[in-house]
Amino acid sequence: MPILGTAKLLGSLALVQWKYRLLKEWAYAGFAINLIGAVWSHAVFGDPVLFPVLLFLILGISYWSWKKLLVFAENRNEVKSMRKPIGLQSQL
Repeated sequence: MPILGTAKLLGSLALVQWKYRLLKEWAYAGFAINLIGAVWSHAVFGDPVLFPVLLFLILGISYWSWKKLLVFAENRNEVKSMRKPIGLQSQL
């Protein structure tokens, strides 16, 4: 498999996992750079740029919703930690 195909496969796996945030950020960055290059290549050669632009928008929506979910999860964990009795907080 070519190197770009391998990178896209690994990037896809990085996007579906939830444990390593930094890896996911780099996967989003890699896909964004790849799609920007695709839009540029299509534009230079006179091909329609609609498909790469749509994929870029889908990637942006996915990134935005993932960040919103992270903020929601972090706020929820903070609220949970505030509800614990005082004696249990010192043991954590």
